[in-house]
Amino acid sequence: MSQPEEELLCYNAGCGMKFKESENTEGSCRYHPGHHFFHDAYKGWTCCRKSIDFTEFLNMKGCTLGFHSNVKPPELEKKQKTELIEAANNVVSRPARAAMKRPSPDEKMV
Repeated sequence: MSQPEEELLCYNAGCGMKFKESENTEGSCRYHPGHHFFHDAYKGWTCCRKSIDFTEFLNMKGCTLGFHSNVKPPELEKKQKTELIEAANNVVSRPARAAMKRPSPDEKMV
């Protein structure tokens, strides 16, 4: 009598499903090939998009189909994370606006 096939955990970013090696096909895993980032109010993936809502970030479906992988990816170094965040942001900052003059406390309120 053969033992049932062991279920493996997929380590592809954004997947996290359990799978059987015999059922692992090219389109069985929906994942993000990029890395996640958290910068200022933004959360997102370097491969596709970003959001300011954490729940929306958690519910983002992967942007790529492929095979499940049970190999844990290596951790990124801090420098690599910083470069990924900067590349993902591509946000042009607005010039600082001059501060408005505060009204005198003696002025009548409108």
